[in-house]
Amino acid sequence: RSLPLRVRWHGPIRHGTYARATVRLPDDGTAAAPAPAAPSATSPSAAPTSLDPAGKRRAAGELFAASFTALFLELLLIRWVPSQVRVLAYYGNLMLLSSFLGLGCGALLQDRKIGIYRAFPAAFAVLVAAAWGFSNFSFVQGEGEFRFLFAAGRHSTTLPIATLFVLNAIVFVPIGERIGDRLRLLPPLTAYSWDLGGSILGTALFGLFSYFWFSPIFG
Repeated sequence: RSLPLRVRWHGPIRHGTYARATVRLPDDGTAAAPAPAAPSATSPSAAPTSLDPAGKRRAAGELFAASFTALFLELLLIRWVPSQVRVLAYYGNLMLLSSFLGLGCGALLQDRKIGIYRAFPAAFAVLVAAAWGFSNFSFVQGEGEFRFLFAAGRHSTTLPIATLFVLNAIVFVPIGERIGDRLRLLPPLTAYSWDLGGSILGTALFGLFSYFWFSPIFG
């Protein structure tokens, strides 16, 4: 048999949450039937922003261009910067790791809608200027370091290594933000197809440039 229950709700039922209820049993100590659970609303899964066909084509093109730029520029800087600042050539994965770090940070920041991609030309110019500037200095290794054909001295080579690592990562933050933003505008399979296509083309074009011994500065 059903027993009368008094239910007090604490606050309104919010979207995607369960409401909390306080149930008081009768004084005779008999067990009451459990009250029906309050309905809960489940939030729909995140879906890509609806775009018209022209908007989708534009987003796909921008994603392709950003992915192409990321891979081509990454391969270019990995080879050009150590050729200017020789000490970086002893750390083969340094520029690669900083590129990945920048792309990842940019993808994480795309939710904030800051528009960091506008700072890409300035960040790239600062990196090129820093690499060119460090190329005019002769660094000597510290007492706890050993590199072939490097002069020994009291000064460490930490300054150029740390500076160029940070600057290179900053260069790729705007690109990562652009890629992450455009990935969200398109269906997953379509987005990753354009992303992969741009990456492959950037890698292939850099391979072509390398095959013909193109200069990274003058083409």
